[in-house]
Amino acid sequence: MKLFGRSNNQIGIYDNVLSEDQCKILINQFEKAEKRQGFVIISVNNNVHNSINYEVKKSLELKNSYFRDGTVISNIISTSLLPCVKDYKKEYDALNYIDSWRMDDEYNFQKYDGEDDGYKEWHCDGGSLTTCHRVLVWIFYLNDAKSGTDYMYYPAVKGKGGRCIIWPASWEYMHRSQLPNKGLKYIVTGWISFY
Repeated sequence: MKLFGRSNNQIGIYDNVLSEDQCKILINQFEKAEKRQGFVIISVNNNVHNSINYEVKKSLELKNSYFRDGTVISNIISTSLLPCVKDYKKEYDALNYIDSWRMDDEYNFQKYDGEDDGYKEWHCDGGSLTTCHRVLVWIFYLNDAKSGTDYMYYPAVKGKGGRCIIWPASWEYMHRSQLPNKGLKYIVTGWISFY
């Protein structure tokens, strides 16, 4: 079935974007850095706040992760992501007509380890009060994880070290972690948004 005349699912998969050495460097940097429990952003009566809810999401995350900080992590991810975005834009020409969009400064570096870890609820990355500006979602897998990403309407994507995935942030791309989580998984994820 085609939605809106699309001939494919608009999920860009780019393998070997990060080398094995780069993945090891990133994981090593993560393990040495300050971390926090993963959280979800919720809005109640137009008040936005972060909520730790293990029924929805359980992960260990880098405490502060901004491209502007110029860390080894930020430099490797930003320089590796840009060619993928360029290739994605070539594939989907309509994106070239959007002038006022760019990579969000903040990204999320996560570690999932136990069976109960993961972003367990179906969700999309755009559409809420706090996320309506998002155009695309990107994710890097840093190891060959046994669990990848499930899409509600599209085939699951495996967690493969060095792989980058880009997809639209809209409701058609509801996704979650594959459940149960099977072993260790390191990912870095973020967004490209209207500004």
